[in-house]
Amino acid sequence: MIIGFIGAGAMGGALIEGFIKSGIEYSNIIASVKTIEKKDYLEKNLGIKVYTDNRKVAKEADILFLAVKPYMIATVAAEISSSIKVGATIISVAASVSKKDLSRYFSGSRIVRIMPNTPVKTCNGFTSVVETENKVVENGVVELLKRVGMVKVIKEEEIHAYNAMAGCSPAFMYILIEAMSDAGVVMGIDRKTSIEMASQVFKGSGAMVLEAGKHPAQLKDGVCTPGGLTIKGVEVLEGKSLRSGLIESIIASYNKSIESEKK
Repeated sequence: MIIGFIGAGAMGGALIEGFIKSGIEYSNIIASVKTIEKKDYLEKNLGIKVYTDNRKVAKEADILFLAVKPYMIATVAAEISSSIKVGATIISVAASVSKKDLSRYFSGSRIVRIMPNTPVKTCNGFTSVVETENKVVENGVVELLKRVGMVKVIKEEEIHAYNAMAGCSPAFMYILIEAMSDAGVVMGIDRKTSIEMASQVFKGSGAMVLEAGKHPAQLKDGVCTPGGLTIKGVEVLEGKSLRSGLIESIIASYNKSIESEKK
């Protein structure tokens, strides 16, 4: 099975690296990019075959990821429509392109709409898969994407909420990690160790929530000794409105996602 990518930027590149880390052979992944420089970089650093012609990838790929900007989908569709391999599954990563539009662009093809986040690069990602009528195809895509993280099959109308929660929020988490590392530096810890410590705390805390099966508030209370250090820090966070600020940030991304698809 050949997995092809049209586009290997932030999201396409993250998926490619994640698949390689998960054990998929280099020879089973191909991609197309715009420039010779990008082609040479990917071939040298990832070991995959890369073209500068989208049609070549379309001809070879059994599973074809469209990892380009939403505004490019119509152009790419027109370019490759006569080259798509018979029986291929097309997977769109374009955030604001609906199933209806994809079906119009790729009439007669098997199409799945997804939205991964960049941590798929480390096989710790989250991918939303919009449900399809063809459950065999859908299940195959889900099993493939499970190699790079958690997968959730959703209704298409839910995509905006999932975009905001999983697609956008890593940026918010990086800001929090950076802020925590700043605090470490203020206290005299070197920058490298501060970043490592903050990152490990996020990783460990997320794992605790997933594995314990408890509400995050219960786990928080387990760390907060009455009159202790942690509850004092929690008091300050509440005073600075961290909770409401994060909620408002995610909802702002959600509203922007809805706005983008309407255009």
